[in-house]
Amino acid sequence: MSDPRRPAARLRAAVAALSALAVAGAIAALHPLSPTVALVATAVLALAAGAAPRAWLWLWPALLPLAGLAPWTGWLTLEESDLLLAALAAGAWARHALWPQAGAGGVAAGHGGRGATAAPLVPLLLVGLPWLAVQALAAWRGGQDAGGWPQPWTWYDGYRGAANVLRLLKPALLLLWLVPLWRREQAAQPRAAALALGGGLACGFAVVSASCLLERLAYPGLLDFSSDYRTTGPFWEMHVGGAALDAWLAVTAPFALQRLRHARGLPALALWGGVMALGIYAGLTTFSRIVLLTLPLGLLLCAWLDATPDERAQAPASGARPGHPPIASPGPAVEPPARAADPRPWLSPWAAGTLLALLLVLAGGALFPLAGWRGLLLLLALLTLLLPVAAPPQPSATGLARPLTAGLLTGAPVLAAIGLLLPKGPYLAAAGAGLLCLAGLAAAARPPTRPPARAGRRSPALAWSGWWLLLATLPWVALHWGGPDAGLRGALVALLPAGLGAWALSRAAAAAATATRGTSGPAAGPSRAMPEGAPGVRTAPRGSRPLHTRRAPWPGGLRWQTGAATALTGLALLVGSFGGGTYFSDRIGQTGGDEDLRGRHWGDIVQRLRTEGRLLSGVGSGRFVDRWALEAAPGTRPGDIRLLHDPSDGRATMRLVAGQHVMGHGELLRLSQRLRTRPAPGPLQLGLTLRTAGTTPLIVELCDRHLIYDGGCNSISVPLRPTDVPGAWQTLTVDWRPGEPAEGRSPWPGQRVLSLATEAAGVAVDLREITLSDASGRPLLRNGDFGAEGAAWFFSSDKHHMPWHAKNLAVHLLYEQGLIGLGAWLAGLLGALWMAARALRRPTGAPAWPLAAPLLAALVAVQAVGAIDSLLDMPRIALLLGLLTAVALQAPRPAAAR
Repeated sequence: MSDPRRPAARLRAAVAALSALAVAGAIAALHPLSPTVALVATAVLALAAGAAPRAWLWLWPALLPLAGLAPWTGWLTLEESDLLLAALAAGAWARHALWPQAGAGGVAAGHGGRGATAAPLVPLLLVGLPWLAVQALAAWRGGQDAGGWPQPWTWYDGYRGAANVLRLLKPALLLLWLVPLWRREQAAQPRAAALALGGGLACGFAVVSASCLLERLAYPGLLDFSSDYRTTGPFWEMHVGGAALDAWLAVTAPFALQRLRHARGLPALALWGGVMALGIYAGLTTFSRIVLLTLPLGLLLCAWLDATPDERAQAPASGARPGHPPIASPGPAVEPPARAADPRPWLSPWAAGTLLALLLVLAGGALFPLAGWRGLLLLLALLTLLLPVAAPPQPSATGLARPLTAGLLTGAPVLAAIGLLLPKGPYLAAAGAGLLCLAGLAAAARPPTRPPARAGRRSPALAWSGWWLLLATLPWVALHWGGPDAGLRGALVALLPAGLGAWALSRAAAAAATATRGTSGPAAGPSRAMPEGAPGVRTAPRGSRPLHTRRAPWPGGLRWQTGAATALTGLALLVGSFGGGTYFSDRIGQTGGDEDLRGRHWGDIVQRLRTEGRLLSGVGSGRFVDRWALEAAPGTRPGDIRLLHDPSDGRATMRLVAGQHVMGHGELLRLSQRLRTRPAPGPLQLGLTLRTAGTTPLIVELCDRHLIYDGGCNSISVPLRPTDVPGAWQTLTVDWRPGEPAEGRSPWPGQRVLSLATEAAGVAVDLREITLSDASGRPLLRNGDFGAEGAAWFFSSDKHHMPWHAKNLAVHLLYEQGLIGLGAWLAGLLGALWMAARALRRPTGAPAWPLAAPLLAALVAVQAVGAIDSLLDMPRIALLLGLLTAVALQAPRPAAAR
């Protein structure tokens, strides 16, 4: 890579900035909702990317999931993500043109440590150039198959025409801006660029997880695991099925886990621990069976790869974060007593984690059927709080006995009075006990102000008192919620954490007593447990028996406790998702039948390629949906919704045609629009101007709907018949009193959506104008006459998804790009995996490339999602995978240690 300070390099950066800005401005000017707002957003994004170095690396993964408003705009060929990436590229390239940063003449410092060389260019060129040629060839063949270039099309065309070819070509075009931009960032500040990209992907995981939480709150409810409602998050691409959310979680979860593993301080640990728990919840609420494989696979692989043997050896001695250089400090490298490193850093966490996970699964499985979520969450709180309560530092048994007894005798009557006298008293008593435990933990975390002989006595006793009182409320809460049987089962289940708590208390007290016997100086009596080698601790001579013969039950580090608590939360959610309803269990039971269905689907696709003799080059990019609709077996062809122009007057009309497959509520192909506002109470007036050549019912629905699963609907059926004059338009007016959704399941207000669908296979209904007004006369629809073409109108199918996707990444590539495209993709994937794996190796003492472990784990995990879905027919996901593959292909090459 040439020096970015040279005039030629600065000129190339300026050209790239101007071209990206022109594209972003053009997209903003075309925006269906508000071109002004879109232009302002373009300027803000470009300025943000140009104002701070590497800002775009944080912004694009964090904002990409939110940059898709197709259900509001009606756009399919263009979308807000194109504007986002073009604006960020413009700002970042402008920064390189105006304030170039030299990276040692274009030579990156590799991992940021000694003995590293530049990020290689040859693997990227060997893979990238053939891949770009394949994309160009597939796009040309797709256009020819769709009718040839040029041909009329609009930004609102669906998946059946030439516009779909351009839609799938966008990721390749955007990568031409982003990949060279990444190389410049990597050349200037390799480690900072890697950390910025990893942080942005972790933020993307948090954003998507939070959006899934809000969706659950608005529609089925937070803990409803029985309804036939699968979370889709902010990915509109799932309006006809797909696994965009599954793929996004699989790719970004390892980066969030890395943030958790390297977080410092309680606020950062709590933040990323909460993000991980929220992401696990989001994954489970997809009710996707592949998520049960991909999330654990990616997270465990990342944790294993991110903790290499030399880092394990460094961490207890220096306190350095794994994968990061040790922090230099004057004097002996000793951690504070409250963060003492465990001498068995990998045996103790795995032993304790295995025990707690087994306990949670068994006890949760026994308690949940009768005590529900309240009992399970209380059990989770008990196990989670026990981690810091029993961890070092601890006073000895003699120093703990008296204040612990006093705390129990004082707190028990107070909590009993609360539970007996107040409404929902057992829940309030449990909350009070939990707050008491947290108060003790907070007090123990403060620096000691008392003399050493008294330090550490009262705070652990307060935390232990709260924990034992919380345990006592477990049978009480179960009795209050589920009756006598639940109370009895809760009492039996409580014996298990009681035994674990007693064992942990005895181990912690014994460890503290052992450490106390090893101290020297005037401070006799109980004190905080100190690590070996710390000042004030007598160390046994080399070769003799270690002084510390008793250890605490598990490490006292906040990082390990947060990780264990996150794992416990994930297991609790898994127990609740299966125990809280039969939907997930039913889907697991349908796995065999779905595999057979997908197998036949893949076989049909490959057989059609063989019949046409197109195995080598494929049919063309973006042609799967249209070809399936035209060539599939008659009983499996899908419906169609497309924008047409009447040849008599040129006015736009929307045509609805039902599919030929089995038609039910979930199989309807719906034309929808989100209402401007929630209608006022009272009757609605629906006006329709349409024509049809056959007889069919028109299904009209008013639903609380996010994308494809409704949170409650009211519907009517309007019978349609042809007029006496063929092709004549007819106007219908329907007075409708839907009220609130009859099946509403959440008090949180959702988005009100009007949907229309037909049921008679092959009968076309042309819609010229649609109006809807409430009792006050307010119009509730935009673009009801289609004067702005398809703006504000969208289509979806809840359950019938096979005609819209190849349902396998390799089969999709084989059909649209042939063996040539499949080979180019495999070459890129294998090269990326090889380069990322090689970046894990480094000279002794040198820090790892921060992206190596999560990037490798993400690329492996997402392949499991690709086994059941196409992925590359969704541009945002295709861009994510393409850019991360390019980043992996440029992983810095470690050199031998000097």
